[in-house]
Amino acid sequence: MPIRILGVNGNIHDSAVCLLEDGKIAYAVEEERLNRRKHYGGPPDKALATLSRNTRIDWQAADHYAIPWKPRRFLGHNLREDLARLPGRPGLHLHAIANTLDVFGRHLQFEKRFTSLGKPVAIIEHHLAHAASAFFVSGFKESAILTYDARGEDISTMLAYGQGLDIDVLRRIKLPHSLGHLYAQITDYLGFGKNDEYKVMGLAAYGKPRFTDFFARTIRLDGPGRYTVDRRNLDYYRGYTAELLRLGSARAPEEPITDFHRDIAASVQAHLEKAAFHLADFLQKETGSKNLCIAGGVGLNGVVNGKLLSSGKWSGLYVQPAAGDSGLAIGAAFHVWHTVLRRPREFVMDRADFGPVFSKAAVEETLKRLKIPFTSVDDPAAAAAQRIASGQVVGWFQGRAEFGPRALGNRSILADPRDPAMKERVNALVKNRENFRPFAPAILEEETRSYVDFDPPFPFMIVVLPVRPEKRSVIPATVHVDGTARVQTVSPKTSPLFWRLISQFKQRTGVGVVLNTSFNIQGEPIVNTPEDAVRTFYSSGLDALVIENCLVTKSAS
Repeated sequence: MPIRILGVNGNIHDSAVCLLEDGKIAYAVEEERLNRRKHYGGPPDKALATLSRNTRIDWQAADHYAIPWKPRRFLGHNLREDLARLPGRPGLHLHAIANTLDVFGRHLQFEKRFTSLGKPVAIIEHHLAHAASAFFVSGFKESAILTYDARGEDISTMLAYGQGLDIDVLRRIKLPHSLGHLYAQITDYLGFGKNDEYKVMGLAAYGKPRFTDFFARTIRLDGPGRYTVDRRNLDYYRGYTAELLRLGSARAPEEPITDFHRDIAASVQAHLEKAAFHLADFLQKETGSKNLCIAGGVGLNGVVNGKLLSSGKWSGLYVQPAAGDSGLAIGAAFHVWHTVLRRPREFVMDRADFGPVFSKAAVEETLKRLKIPFTSVDDPAAAAAQRIASGQVVGWFQGRAEFGPRALGNRSILADPRDPAMKERVNALVKNRENFRPFAPAILEEETRSYVDFDPPFPFMIVVLPVRPEKRSVIPATVHVDGTARVQTVSPKTSPLFWRLISQFKQRTGVGVVLNTSFNIQGEPIVNTPEDAVRTFYSSGLDALVIENCLVTKSAS
């Protein structure tokens, strides 16, 4: 019988589950894909239920459970913070204390749900689970490890070294010092919503970093591998400081974006990059490694990742595709498999399609039940490529759902990257999002060097790289204003059907690239079921939907 380990992230945000069978991912899904609530942070009840349906394995029959959160450490930090501030604003901080106690109680109940089953339950430090999620699946025998986000239980950053089955923690940077909090507060200050940091990253390319002095005073790089926050300039718990507001007033969401906002975005991005290099340089000096693994929510900043790679300091870079908290389910499970059980490393996460799947028969049944006219096609890749080459925008729903925030060719919207107007068209017809946000090119892996000056693979759309100048006019719909792109390379080994689609597109156009963005509309999670796909198709301006071997259109064409 295989040994099964269930990693479960719940009651933080980005709830998710990951099932390992003998050290390989058998199933992984985020709760938001199922309950349709973005960044949902409660118990992953639907994820556990679909795990049983999709794998025919009762989640309660796992041999080990792993939870990536130490609630007692969280409780201790929050109570110390709120009690210290209590005399100044008692009403506010009494409310915060009550909330902390409520969160702590819910975490204990969540733990009890698994400990009551009588199986071993590992309670793993948040950032150690982040580190495990990247290093243990990277394929590197040894590597420096950088994890950073807004917060774990009481820390925001971990610097570590992975070797074999072990992760040695070199340094923890404790709250309130947090690069993630800095970026999150500036995201809010610029009028964007919670978890919208990627919008700031996109906007930064349009601005000038003329406020770097303020951010250098705010996040001080004190010494090798260290930084501190000046709370007079930034206090995530207290709101905007007078120092921040001296730069200018906060933007309301409905207000136009000005050069001031663009320059703030450019400035915070520039200082984040400087801080990341500061931490990474320390890691390299301490470990001597030329490999770097990255996880944690800040690891989703593809511009930072690309600049680290472009620096030439690292010969190997692995960024966990689910670098945010959903990836904790993966890391917690692999921590048990390798660190606790001492099992050898054999699995490499070079793909992300570990989620729910729907058979061709199930898709046809759904379309018939919903009375959706469709045509059966023998070659869905060719059918989609033909329509994309003719200028249509196509919904593409195939195989297992991807785990993480990116659609990588299984739950995607695809379009022609050659058309300079295609970015605006996709935004207008489907995505309804800000025009400063770029779309990504999905490139045939064997043609990577034709478009960027780096060797593949880049399968996860998580590294932003300069596009060769002579190619920027070839795929303009996927090139950002600064000449970069969030590159995804597509391999026939890991994504054979998506690779075939792009190959078919190349046969028709001479270009081995398609525009790839997630199959969803603004404010919704990526589609998960055939019903989700059909609803999104008819509520958007998509021209066609290729769902398994079924072609759905809105006209007789």
